[in-house]
Amino acid sequence: MADAQVLTPDQIQKVLAAQQQQASTSTSSSSAAAAAPTSQPQPHRLKTSFAKRRSFEPFFTGGATALTPDGSLLFATLNEQVTVVEVSTGNVVQRIEGDTEEVTALAVTTSGSHLIVASRSLALSIFALPDCKLVRTIPKSHLSQVNLMSIDPTGTLLATGGSDGVAKVWDIEGGYCTHAFKGHAGVVSALAWNMPPTSTSAVNTGKKKSKAQPTNARTIQLLTGSVDGKVRVWDLNNPAELHKPIATLAGHDSVVRGIAVTDDGSTVVTGSRDRTLVVWRLPAANSGPTPAASWKQAETLSANEGIESVGFLPLSTSGASQAFWTGGSDGQLRLWDVSSSNIIAREPKSFNEHLALQSKHKRTLQDDEEETRAITAVHFVTSPSASCLVSVHADQNIVFRSVADDTVLLKKVRQLIGFNDEIVDLALLSTSAEGEETHLAVATNSRSLRMYTLGKDDETTVELLAGHTDIVLCVDRSPDMRLLASGAKDKTARIWAWVSSSRLSFAGAEQGGDDAGRKVSRNATVGEEGEWVCVAICEGHAESVGAIAFARRPSAPGAPYAPFIVTASQDRTVKIWDLSPLNSLLSSSSSNITQPIHLKSLTTQRVHEKDINCLDISPNNAMLATGSQDRTAKIFSLTYHPPTPPSSGTASARLTTLATLKGHKRGIWACRFSPTDLALATASGDKTVRLWSLQNFSPVKLFQGHTNSVLKLSFLSAGMQLLSCAGDGLVKVWNVKEEECVTTVDAHEDKVWSVVVGKGEGWFEFGNMLTRRDWKNAITLALQMGQPRRLLGLFTHVKNSRPEGKGRGGGLLAEVLAEGSDDEDGEDGGLKLGEDDSALEAVGIKTRRPRPTAAAAAANPASTSKPNADATSITGLTS
Repeated sequence: MADAQVLTPDQIQKVLAAQQQQASTSTSSSSAAAAAPTSQPQPHRLKTSFAKRRSFEPFFTGGATALTPDGSLLFATLNEQVTVVEVSTGNVVQRIEGDTEEVTALAVTTSGSHLIVASRSLALSIFALPDCKLVRTIPKSHLSQVNLMSIDPTGTLLATGGSDGVAKVWDIEGGYCTHAFKGHAGVVSALAWNMPPTSTSAVNTGKKKSKAQPTNARTIQLLTGSVDGKVRVWDLNNPAELHKPIATLAGHDSVVRGIAVTDDGSTVVTGSRDRTLVVWRLPAANSGPTPAASWKQAETLSANEGIESVGFLPLSTSGASQAFWTGGSDGQLRLWDVSSSNIIAREPKSFNEHLALQSKHKRTLQDDEEETRAITAVHFVTSPSASCLVSVHADQNIVFRSVADDTVLLKKVRQLIGFNDEIVDLALLSTSAEGEETHLAVATNSRSLRMYTLGKDDETTVELLAGHTDIVLCVDRSPDMRLLASGAKDKTARIWAWVSSSRLSFAGAEQGGDDAGRKVSRNATVGEEGEWVCVAICEGHAESVGAIAFARRPSAPGAPYAPFIVTASQDRTVKIWDLSPLNSLLSSSSSNITQPIHLKSLTTQRVHEKDINCLDISPNNAMLATGSQDRTAKIFSLTYHPPTPPSSGTASARLTTLATLKGHKRGIWACRFSPTDLALATASGDKTVRLWSLQNFSPVKLFQGHTNSVLKLSFLSAGMQLLSCAGDGLVKVWNVKEEECVTTVDAHEDKVWSVVVGKGEGWFEFGNMLTRRDWKNAITLALQMGQPRRLLGLFTHVKNSRPEGKGRGGGLLAEVLAEGSDDEDGEDGGLKLGEDDSALEAVGIKTRRPRPTAAAAAANPASTSKPNADATSITGLTS
């Protein structure tokens, strides 16, 4: 490993001249044009106001959950609140304020008409849905807190189990207790109803029966489990049995956490934390009373995990054979056939999960304990479109899995994350051919990346990308938004790509086994079209990888991928990694992906005396900037040569120190090259942002206003504005030229670690133009963004807003097209009308105009003699 060279001013000039000579054969170009595109920038309006469009906020911090029967609404505990979450979007639509005490249990009636909330204050609160209006409060339901609740199939009775060792039955409408069952040797830990196919009108409320019931009639029963490992059966119809169970089933050695009863009452399955399941055979519903001697322990099954939930699927869902689910400490749902006592299905695993299992031997027990995926509860929901099992996990993730007949059993259909904890970095990605941002990658203090799908109508689901073995610290996206890079405390960097399912193959996957069963394919993956998978690994750093960046443009015009990435580590080194092998793999549609490839480091250099916090690459890949805790930023000349036959197919790269930027009083947390000027912005723990000239490497602007460390930067409005976020929870927007803050966004309560700017800046401007009725500029912007549907909608809106439907849509369009074809430079503006007049498309509007060929330049010298757009800086850095 070589130390970075420090050059004299004369040597720097020679390096710049050499880079300019190599511009025709290398992706490196002159450092004097490091951050300055040659095309004329489009006019941009400065952003002065921002409105929150979407928010992924915490809604679940662990504890009780409940869902409406159709699965449309989720009720979850967030500290002392109950949040109401719209499942399709993950948005919190309402918050139910509690009584300042922790919520301990939740239940929703089978009709979805009421929500019951139990808290540590011992109160039961009943809310009417959907407006969540409080209709009744039972102040002291138990002598100690209620741990669980269960509503009978008719939705009229509520069973509660408390830490006082008592189970109670309540009339929901009347709000009074009908039964109190005592005798448990400790906390009540499980509840289940055994109901006859009749209404609960026969429930005995302490009054004498008016008519004698047949001796063989099936009665209403409540089954309770407790910490002593026993299950007790209570008869609600027989007054003589109110104070003692009709049967006690002793088959476990630890806490009973799950009880399930078949519809006909003939079979009961109990699950315990002793890692066993017990199947109990009961007399049929019409075979008369059930004395204790008739309850038989038919079979004991090894679950290989501590059981937390057991339940039977409806016969309409499970088919001819009665199936039940289990969920527990292993974090996976399983389906069992009760007649054969065999597992018929497990969760299909994604490609990343298979890879994580193969490398599980590298993880320690402490790693597993730090981030458990244990299942704490399971709900069954059904709607006209789907039937799902919903598993609630200890890491606040809630997963919806299909059990419908026409799909792979337990296939994941949606996932929500209730609590992301501290978010440290973000990246917007795309899987669409149009380049629209379809995914948001989120790095938190977890070893799994969160990948949010940004669907239409705000529909959202989340995937956890498994691979890193320690906390992820940083992410970056490739210029085409199709690749994601992540760095972590496990000393590695990983590259992720969206890969179609047809190209994924699980190495060493045995047939049958875990996923054997009805409609379960071993190669079934999460998502029918594809998934984000780890396709490459960078190993070689000696400490955590804390900063990462893709090359900002491809190695050749038209190439689909970035040629290299750069990583920085707490070992104070920078590495450049060649992406050529990965690009070849991804470009070949015939090659299956079975394992991530290992990338080669082209160069390693020690560049700072303390931890490196950030890095950035200039828009033309010619410069690298780094920022460190040593309070300095450094600028390097970056040269990359792709693999060619003369070089024996081997790529090479080199870093040469150009300057060390000194001036910040504390460590530098972020740095960013301007997209339009020869400038670099740096953010520091000294609460300031500085702008540095890349012509003489001197500070030229200072932005002050934050009251805490500035942690992240991003340019917007073609470099005319700068976005900064800080530890004071504020996001500030700065006018670069005027060196002033134009707006402050206060949308967070704690540190803002990251901010990203999407391609959709134009949507905000387009909406503002519609509000101002600035039709002409709205048409121009819609054409620039290549959005014919929005343009058609604009015409329709203008026409409908005019009297008798008359409007100037066509006239306005003609004006815009005329202006677009009569630019200042006399060239075609690139606006084309489709031959069938059905759509408009914007092609090559100014910034996308191809450079003139050498022949064209010779034929028209005037076209090349115009001053470059950057001769007069739009940010005021050059004159």
